[in-house]
Amino acid sequence: MTHCMDRSCKNENRLIGTHSVTLPENAPDACYACSTNKERNGVTAATYKKHILETHPDISDHTSPPDHTLMIEAIITNRGTWQQTDNNKRRKKRGRKQVSKAVHDTIITQLGDDDIRATDFTSKGAKIEPALRLHPGSHLMCITNDNLDQGRGNGTLCKCLRAKLKRNGQERKWKNWDGKKVWTVSIDSVEWIELEHYPPPHGNKAQTFKLTPQEFSATIKFPLNQDINITLGNATVTQFPVNSNIATTGHKLQGTSKDMIIINSWNYRCTNWVYVVLSRVRTRKGLFLIQPLDEQRQFIVPQELIRFEQRLMEQKERPILDMLGYNQQD
Repeated sequence: MTHCMDRSCKNENRLIGTHSVTLPENAPDACYACSTNKERNGVTAATYKKHILETHPDISDHTSPPDHTLMIEAIITNRGTWQQTDNNKRRKKRGRKQVSKAVHDTIITQLGDDDIRATDFTSKGAKIEPALRLHPGSHLMCITNDNLDQGRGNGTLCKCLRAKLKRNGQERKWKNWDGKKVWTVSIDSVEWIELEHYPPPHGNKAQTFKLTPQEFSATIKFPLNQDINITLGNATVTQFPVNSNIATTGHKLQGTSKDMIIINSWNYRCTNWVYVVLSRVRTRKGLFLIQPLDEQRQFIVPQELIRFEQRLMEQKERPILDMLGYNQQD
């Protein structure tokens, strides 16, 4: 594993657009490293847009979309009061009701999983995809701990194999995504999706598994501008418990090793973010930078970390000192 914080790594030579370095093509296992979840959502949307533009017909074309890609739209409801007419009599009714088509379309087309957070006790904070973009081999990440006994939990990495529709595809319709025809269904039309662990699990654990739709209590954040958000509370979102993992944050990259990482931007505010991201790629050849690293910046090690390392060294050396007959006063 390379540690490209060392200047000898010459990471500036891995900047896309210089030294004949180009963005890798046909690299389905490449991972984008992003500094925020909002940025990750943007990279994910842009990557799938590129996929759709390259593989799908225009909306004016008479041909059908290819079967390899499917958009699965979440169902969103919220609690409230509305008027209902029964036998020509109006009465107020309270309960859950699907949001209006205008609100639904805004959520599906304009928001990402960073804007929809679960509030359930067991999955609090989990990010939920408003529109899950699937095709064979697409990278995903589990977002709940509901299947720990089966070796899966929040952060488990996997790839999509296939999706089972309840009526064998009769319920799907093509929708306009970026001017292209794309097969799209509501989550209530999908029976399950089949996934495979990636990388493969150790031992005799099952390589593949299936997930069914799950209902989450959630809050939905509508950004009006950079500083102002409107929040829809008391919402219920039904979707599969996975996120797209084409792009990921430094936090989720910890503990992993990648053959190819594309660093979309740098986060200098988060302590050790630069080190964590650069140390995830196995070789410098697999490192691609969209922005240059500011190597003149001072990377200050937190005093808490220094004290922690000192305590570790003291605990490691103490047995040796005891063996040599030294006591605490020495």
